[in-house]
Amino acid sequence: MTLSTAYELPFEFLLSEEPLFGPDVTTHLRFVVNDELPMDEVRPLLHGKLMNFGVLGATGALGVLPASDFDPMTPLFKSVRVGKDDFAWKLKGWPAVDGAVSVLASQFMGSDVVTLLRRIEVSGDGRACRYRLAKETTLDHAYPATMPLPFEAEISHEGQDQFELDLTFDGIPPDDAKAGIDELLRFWAHAASSGAYGVAPVDPLKCGFQYDEEIDWLDNRLTWSLWRFRAHPDLLDGLLGLCGTFHAQLWPVLRSRID
Repeated sequence: MTLSTAYELPFEFLLSEEPLFGPDVTTHLRFVVNDELPMDEVRPLLHGKLMNFGVLGATGALGVLPASDFDPMTPLFKSVRVGKDDFAWKLKGWPAVDGAVSVLASQFMGSDVVTLLRRIEVSGDGRACRYRLAKETTLDHAYPATMPLPFEAEISHEGQDQFELDLTFDGIPPDDAKAGIDELLRFWAHAASSGAYGVAPVDPLKCGFQYDEEIDWLDNRLTWSLWRFRAHPDLLDGLLGLCGTFHAQLWPVLRSRID
């Protein structure tokens, strides 16, 4: 997909040549903040956004199936470098298509952080950041599409504000697999509903959804509801990507439907 955002960014967003993410890539992220801001107050805000981005990668929502041992949290805490007016991270092997920069742009257009930033840089393996993230409003996918899935998968989106995820597994998952599925689904829901899929020009923090804390199981079938849906519909592609992670890491999926 074209590397772009539908938002009119008030800060610079610079990219290196691709690839920016991937299993053999070290992604260099740098955030330059406005002058004279207290860095100890800015850091947790930026850190929280990147934690949500890491969760989306770890759940398969960014267009790439994650490795089973992928851990987004440790490098976010251990690799940060704090300068006079900037924060920088080196993140190895993050599971995302390069188009996931649109998710980062949405996150950092949130009203809680947008006024703090002067520049964001995303570099693959430390290459020079020479390109601006383009503004584009006509793409079929503003955010990463679902990776190819080895099971039947369908999204029915006709502008409604309520959806149900209906998953059929190949047999009844054991209790530990069910617990892992429930945990990943809740992690994804929190991260995805926190401004990652904004609808320009609306503040991304207003582009979320509410979701059921209870996940219903009946034999080999899972159902789960979300409502007050205000996010970009590409968010549902990320939810299908999560189902792909269930299939690869926890228990085989036969069918997945979102409607």
